[in-house]
Amino acid sequence: MPGIIAACIIVSAFALSSVVHADASGRASAIDGDTIEVGDERIRLHGIDAPESAQTCLAGGEGWRCGRRTTRAFRDRIDSQAVACEERDRGRYGRMMAVCREYVAEEASAKAARRGLWRGDFVVPWDWRANA
Repeated sequence: MPGIIAACIIVSAFALSSVVHADASGRASAIDGDTIEVGDERIRLHGIDAPESAQTCLAGGEGWRCGRRTTRAFRDRIDSQAVACEERDRGRYGRMMAVCREYVAEEASAKAARRGLWRGDFVVPWDWRANA
């Protein structure tokens, strides 16, 4: 009997979490390097933090507009694509934080190959915002 009760509690918790976490799907528009808009919902991609649009980085001793380039590259890749997002949390401004596809492996690959943002040095976005 305790096993059945535990199973019911787990199933109920899963059902409740499915109701609490709203999902979003539709055509995406990139707002910046880690935020998309689907319909009227702005969605921050869970687990990443891209440079801010005004942020600059260094590569080969020279500054470059990594924030704008990151936004442009993300926009080129995602704009008008149909996405399905699963909400994970709400940020401090109430914005949905969601997983919309697997991007962790792509970031790791870019970092290992020193491509894009990873080709040089930069201040991590959360530190840059704190000092901006």
